This record gives sequence, C-alpha cells and structure tokens, in this order.
Amino acid sequence: MKANRHSHRFVPPEMRSTFDAIFGMSAVGSGVKLIHDFSQQEKGFGTMSAFIVASTRPSLIMEPTINNVQIPDVLGRPVGQIGNPPLTNSFGTQFQSAQLNETQNEVTHYGVLPLQKSINGIDGQLAYFTRYNNSQLTPDIVGDMLLNGVASEVRRWS
Repeated sequence: MKANRHSHRFVPPEMRSTFDAIFGMSAVGSGVKLIHDFSQQEKGFGTMSAFIVASTRPSLIMEPTINNVQIPDVLGRPVGQIGNPPLTNSFGTQFQSAQLNETQNEVTHYGVLPLQKSINGIDGQLAYFTRYNNSQLTPDIVGDMLLNGVASEVRRWS
C-alpha cells in the first residue's frame, strides 16, 4: 500500500469520513497519533543535458526513491481471533497487539536516456526507459502468528 500514513494529521476530524471515502484509507486508531507509524521517505531527482553538435542533444533523467514504513498497529486486537487459541508469553500475560513490529521497505529507481535530433527542420526524439522496483514486507513473526495464524515475508521486484 502506497498511501501516506500521515495523511489524517492534516484533515479536520469532521472531514475524515469524506476524506476516507475519496481516498480509500482510514486511520486504524481513534487518535491523531497512531502507534508504530513512523515513515522515512527519501527521494531524489536529477537531469543532465548537453548539445554534442548544434542539432543533437542527449539527456539523462534519473530518480531514486527509498521508503521505509512502519505498519500502524491496531490497539486491543484479541489474540486468536481467527480460530487460534489465546496464548500467553513466559510471564503469563497475553500478547498485546500494540507491540507488533511490521515494516515495509520499497526501493524504486528509474532512468530515461533521450536523444533529440533535428535534421532539415524536422525534430525527433528517441528515448530509452528503464525502471527497477523492490518491495519487501517484513512481518512480526511471533505477533502475526498469535494474531492471524500466518506470518509471511513478502518480496516483490521488477
């Protein structure tokens, strides 16, 4: 999910249901400050262009993006809600859903290498485009097993 998890901070409470309906996202807690909701998003952009001769110009356009996002926790979610029996830790207390530590990391790079040429008053451009994406969801193995019965680490790249 690529939604900005901090988007509710700038929406007045009376407008949140409209905001959720339009953008399809909502806060998982009742307050403005969610638990485990830190995100670090780094983006860059670069472009270079030069004339080789008066009628030929190569260019280079690049963008790297690195996002590290914590998945917000839901307070008070019962252990074993999908048929698993409630389990306790070594101190005899039940696992708290607010202690989950799930993260998602995304790395995206793209580049465009265009070549512009003008011959006898006719302008043209040819461009090569490439893109790389790597997305990884890292679960809280113990917490997800207790709460959901499944804890999968998901990786996708292209």
